[in-house]
Amino acid sequence: MSNPDRSVSSFSVSLPVGILFLAVLIVLFQFKKNIPLFHLVLWIGIPVLAFIVVFCVNLITQYSNCGTINIGKAALGALPSVGTILIGLCISSNAICRIPVASVFTPLIGNSIDITRNVNSLKNIKSKECNQKVSIYTAESNEPIIQGISYGFYSMFAAFFGIAIGNGYATIC
Repeated sequence: MSNPDRSVSSFSVSLPVGILFLAVLIVLFQFKKNIPLFHLVLWIGIPVLAFIVVFCVNLITQYSNCGTINIGKAALGALPSVGTILIGLCISSNAICRIPVASVFTPLIGNSIDITRNVNSLKNIKSKECNQKVSIYTAESNEPIIQGISYGFYSMFAAFFGIAIGNGYATIC
């Protein structure tokens, strides 16, 4: 009788964690105005959450693959996720990087608008009702969830990379 492979791939572990960070950031930005010290929660709370979640995921993956757990390796394997999440937050804090994601999801949220960098750069608009263009700052101030989706998008992929890097070290038996 064959011995089936019990190992867990990094992708199967990183996908739910990445989706978790997408959801957390969408909710966080939706209630941005109600959260005191929002930027502190964003820049410190999210990386700490990344460490805790990935540490737990590494422990589960270690036990699944090796049959034992090593807390030190799990903690060291969680550190790359903190770095990649911070890189993802830095990328998404730049408005130019948020424009592509925001332009895709803005029509789904309700307002069908064309997002551009600056309202003053518009040329040859014949009817403002038919071709409404606003800046990304205006769209995000009207619908904070747009900014949350953009931050969540980049953080989701950052979590994928961080888990793929750290999980390789954490699951060495």
